[in-house]
Amino acid sequence: MPSVVALGFMDTKGGSIAGLLMATVLWGISFPLGKVLVGVVDPVFVVILRFGLGSAIVMSYLILKRKPIRKLFGSRILWILGTTNGIGFALEFYGLTMTSASIASCLINVNVVFMAIFSAILLKERITQKTLIGILFGLAGVFLITTGGDISAITGSSALGNLIILAAGIIWAYSNIYNKKA
Repeated sequence: MPSVVALGFMDTKGGSIAGLLMATVLWGISFPLGKVLVGVVDPVFVVILRFGLGSAIVMSYLILKRKPIRKLFGSRILWILGTTNGIGFALEFYGLTMTSASIASCLINVNVVFMAIFSAILLKERITQKTLIGILFGLAGVFLITTGGDISAITGSSALGNLIILAAGIIWAYSNIYNKKA
């Protein structure tokens, strides 16, 4: 992780472990915190806040390191990736208004399954038998976790929220593949 190493505290084993723990905590609280936030603030505002804070941190870093910023704004790839990420986050936070944080985290992470599918379609990567089995088990697992095995849950009160979250995961899968392709 060159960008994290560039910050200076990751060049030791202890620093790497601390960074890993910090990432784990931040990743782990993102869905419960998001659920709390969308309960009191408009989901679009949460996305604007998240991207605004992230942009301020990145821009400050680039300015401090005297990195060229102008090229970033002219990058078509950066705009596409930023847009797909923005849409993904908007869908995630909007979907969180209609479903639980635990279900949302499972559905978002189905992006791994769709990354395998998109890799085959967009990058012409071969889907092996093991990959296909993994895709089928992944989709079955998501179905079982989100419905409890009850097919009628598909039309339940949180079904729309679940579909919106699933759409966010699919968009992120595409974004990750596009990033790799770029």
